[in-house]
Amino acid sequence: SVDSSKCASALDKACDAVGRKELLKVMVQVNTSAEESKSGCEASEASEIAKHIMSSCKKLELAGLMTIGKLGDPNPEPYFKKLAETRASVAKDLGLEESRLQLSMGMSGDYELAIKMGSNNVRVGSTIFGERAPKKPTGGSGGTADASTPKPQTAKANSFLPQLSENLGVIAAASAFAAGGVLLFLRMRRA
Repeated sequence: SVDSSKCASALDKACDAVGRKELLKVMVQVNTSAEESKSGCEASEASEIAKHIMSSCKKLELAGLMTIGKLGDPNPEPYFKKLAETRASVAKDLGLEESRLQLSMGMSGDYELAIKMGSNNVRVGSTIFGERAPKKPTGGSGGTADASTPKPQTAKANSFLPQLSENLGVIAAASAFAAGGVLLFLRMRRA
């Protein structure tokens, strides 16, 4: 995800420098919870960043918008609604159909609501693989991630994926694992 035109340009330049042939799909990250500790642009900045990606970043393809709701908030609906409204605004500003821009919102604790509110992508890694190990402080200025990677919880994964597909009428279409940790992305299609 990118949250500024500067970040998009740097990513575009890096893709060009390594000779990447296929376009890198990116999402504009929107800080829908207005938390200072979170990355993401203001909703009002999303259209400008999206325009920049489409007009100036030849190695990038705008895939959509993403957000992470406020941690611990039992009602993530306002954050999901704000992202959906932002997508409508961006699509209008770019002259695109809303469906052309995916929404990535929802995590293990709120993916059902996210899908009901239009999410195409949910992040459910902790449901499948367990909670991340807590960060351990180092002698420097802050913490670093624990070097141990969580072990996949096979039984949990085997029961969760069919349940997700059956209960919500969606198909898990793709998964990706990032180096240095485990991230699972499920791309959802309505059945």
